[in-house]
Amino acid sequence: MFIEILVYCLLAGIALLAAFQLGRKSCTRPAGDVAKNSRVGGSRVRSSKDPSLECELVVLENHCLRDALQYFRRNAESRPAFDRLLSLYKVERRFPDLSHFRLGPNMFDSINLDWIIFINPTTGELVGHGITTRFAWDQDIASLPGGWQGVVRASYIHSHVDQRQPNTLVGLFIFVEDQFRQQGWANNVIEEMRALAKRNAIQALIIPLRPPLRYKKEYAAMPMAEFAALMRDDGLPLDHWIRLHTRLGARILCASEKSHQHAMPVQDFHVQFSQIPLSESGDMLVERNGEWYKIHVDLEHDIVLINQGCVWVRHAL
Repeated sequence: MFIEILVYCLLAGIALLAAFQLGRKSCTRPAGDVAKNSRVGGSRVRSSKDPSLECELVVLENHCLRDALQYFRRNAESRPAFDRLLSLYKVERRFPDLSHFRLGPNMFDSINLDWIIFINPTTGELVGHGITTRFAWDQDIASLPGGWQGVVRASYIHSHVDQRQPNTLVGLFIFVEDQFRQQGWANNVIEEMRALAKRNAIQALIIPLRPPLRYKKEYAAMPMAEFAALMRDDGLPLDHWIRLHTRLGARILCASEKSHQHAMPVQDFHVQFSQIPLSESGDMLVERNGEWYKIHVDLEHDIVLINQGCVWVRHAL
């Protein structure tokens, strides 16, 4: 019986390794070539100038991180925007880094991504950008992944393991440069995500939002679902990031407490978060880079667990 189990585990490991290698090989194709996996569609580059927005729009469809970085390098000298993107996504991490303590596999560098990039046509500066991925979803709220980390994993499994046809676009990042904020550029990124979904006959656009206000000390201990339900006097969500999406027509689907999960020994917690003494097990609030997190401490097993939640929203197409 032991031998049978050992053989089964060995075969399962080989299958998983083969799937992972297939995913890595699909990322080594030259940017612009058609993806080998036809279920995720071909990789394409679209570049256009929008006079109404006074910007240049570049969209890289189905480019994994490695492909996108190659494109950014080739174009960095002509436009500073691509050099800025290189600095954001070609990260040299020092050990130990918080990412090393993530629970579960992080397949972000192996999945197919869509890159939406707005560039100032005069200076070539990066105005803002967004990143999406695709996966298969049955449109049932109960079957949504736990959050950002879960949907990245689902995207990898559906495209590289199960070979499932994607029908849902997921917004993973929306970021506007400091000098261009409060000018409506986040709206433009979201609108382009919607346009991308329509061009590819996608059924749904969903986004796991990380509400900034939730990480203020007065709200950090509040369950994410309870926080998402907080409203202003005018009936709009209290958090400005959730409010922006609802103003654009998004509908709140549900909340998750497990969008990002990290677990680490107490010693590493003191390196990554705080030097405050942990004298007993249980829940507590700690601060990191101006944000407050609810953590769970288990001194008996020398573990600190950090959960970051999200609010799932769905945009109309």
